[in-house]
Amino acid sequence: MKIAARQRWVVLIALLTLALTAAAWVRDADKSSAAEVVETPARAPRHTRATQAVAPPVERVTLEKLRAHGLNANAADPFAPRNWRKAVPTSAASNAVVIVAPAPPPTAPPLPFVYMGKLLSEETTAVFLIQGERNLIVREGDVIDATYRVERLAEAGLTLTHLPTGIQQTLAIGEPQ
Repeated sequence: MKIAARQRWVVLIALLTLALTAAAWVRDADKSSAAEVVETPARAPRHTRATQAVAPPVERVTLEKLRAHGLNANAADPFAPRNWRKAVPTSAASNAVVIVAPAPPPTAPPLPFVYMGKLLSEETTAVFLIQGERNLIVREGDVIDATYRVERLAEAGLTLTHLPTGIQQTLAIGEPQ
């Protein structure tokens, strides 16, 4: 064997011996603590005849006087299904016709666009809009996100139709005339 292997074996045997010695020492310590004498508690003094005479007499009850707690034929079935909902009383008020006010007409939300500028050319006019983080270039007839349609471009404003409600809105894009 090589020297390193011998040293490894010597160290392992030393550790094994140390572990066995520690286990034996702990076992001996447990035996010595288990051998200790445990004192029994002192008994409570027994009642004497004098204390029994002072106690109030206990009334004896005969079995005939006791009432039986059995189920009779009129008792409800304990295994029947139960309905825990309250019974709704039927009255004339519940049968009355309730007239609901008509809902207010729908309104279009405020325009989500900001006007940035316009480009005039001989053929068409393009308007630059911002919607959140998006830049849009729109012309007459364009549809924006299937929600708005550009109806008319004028010098003073851009007319948009909110498609779900059909309401027209105007966005100011220049000086009014």
